[in-house]
Amino acid sequence: MKKFTIGLVLAALLVPTLANAEQKLGIVNVREVLEKSEMAKTVSTELQSEFSDPQSELQSEEQRFMKKRASLERESATLSEDERQAMERDLAMMQRELQVKQIEFNDSFNHRQQEEMQKFMAQLKDVIDDYAAKESFDMIFPSDMSVYFSESNDITRQIISRLDAKA
Repeated sequence: MKKFTIGLVLAALLVPTLANAEQKLGIVNVREVLEKSEMAKTVSTELQSEFSDPQSELQSEEQRFMKKRASLERESATLSEDERQAMERDLAMMQRELQVKQIEFNDSFNHRQQEEMQKFMAQLKDVIDDYAAKESFDMIFPSDMSVYFSESNDITRQIISRLDAKA
């Protein structure tokens, strides 16, 4: 009985190994594609350009707030109690408005970034699908889902080249 169980376990271990021996597998490092492909760099540059003006305005408002706060700290000893409280209220309101604008900016930027990422990932998937079909791959996995893979299975550079040619 013990020999039968050991034989069954060995057979169970060998069947997937034999089945996988015939398959052509590929690995893509998506992070590397995002960092090195011209298409991803272009998308990043376009987003930075799109949001540079609102970001500059936000930074200008932050600087005005900091100057006003520094002014209050310098002049608080010479101001009357009513003037000091009025300035503190103005600063508090200014800070709240600034926080709201910062949150809105971040939300807007993150939303656009997600939109562009979805478009990029769809194009990446098309390139991978096309490459897999032309090169007769059975499966292609992202590298972060692999515990181990041989460098010979890494097709990241080929995918980057094809993606850049498409850009």
